[in-house]
Amino acid sequence: YFKISSQINDDPTTYFYGADYDGFGGEGRISKRDELFFYQLTCFERDVMTPTWYNKAVFYQIFPDRFFNGNENEYVSGRKKNSFIYATKEDTPYYIKDSTGNVVRWDFFGGNLQGIIKKIPYLKQLGITGIYLNPIFLATTNHRYDTNDFMKIDPMLGDEIDFKESCGQTAQCWNA
Repeated sequence: YFKISSQINDDPTTYFYGADYDGFGGEGRISKRDELFFYQLTCFERDVMTPTWYNKAVFYQIFPDRFFNGNENEYVSGRKKNSFIYATKEDTPYYIKDSTGNVVRWDFFGGNLQGIIKKIPYLKQLGITGIYLNPIFLATTNHRYDTNDFMKIDPMLGDEIDFKESCGQTAQCWNA
């Protein structure tokens, strides 16, 4: 459900908008929170079979910027305007915000696709059999859920050559 709070003439009001009782989706409705249900969207192709290996796979989700910098001397590539690059891995993440709470300087540690490539043998040693990457496309933020261009790898993470190499190295490692 969604919670919507407003204040008109010092009178706070809260609305909840969510799924109806029947659980079949469709239009939502405004109501009291305890009368609503969560939305769930399940998308799949009916005739597609899940690969056998997937059912027993152990996945490791990677937030690329925070994972590992594989560049020589840990150089951070593709630095962004108005961003903050940490000096050490031990630094505590800190978002620089304006007076309204909006982030004005996104922070980065410099992890990249080359770092993922270098850690593939280590992940295999841990028993990992699949990786799930947070978005890697060109974006403003470190998490990259605000993708600016779905057709371009974020230069801070690498490029298409690095991505193809990471796919090849991953396949070679886990298919060996």
